[in-house]
Amino acid sequence: TLCVDQMKSRASLKQTPRATKTILIQILKARGEDMSQTETPRQPVGNVIGRCWFCDRKKNRKTKTQCDTCGVYLCREHTKTLCVNCCEDEENEGLDSDE
Repeated sequence: TLCVDQMKSRASLKQTPRATKTILIQILKARGEDMSQTETPRQPVGNVIGRCWFCDRKKNRKTKTQCDTCGVYLCREHTKTLCVNCCEDEENEGLDSDE
């Protein structure tokens, strides 16, 4: 149970890599654990400016753009723009590769 609590808290952190979150959630679901605590919706934050998560501190790039999935701040160099159709295609490809 101690490990389960740790996995739940780790899965809810926005700094946890997406691949790690996916694995943790799969393990927890396989064990029949309640997933309501792990999926915490992000609150929309108005005009808050943050530092790009990928850039070095010396670049000091500040931005309002956040990742829709994990919420980290991203500068234009580290942002990829997709239309709705392409975004859905990527999601469907991810589902096909899991099978």
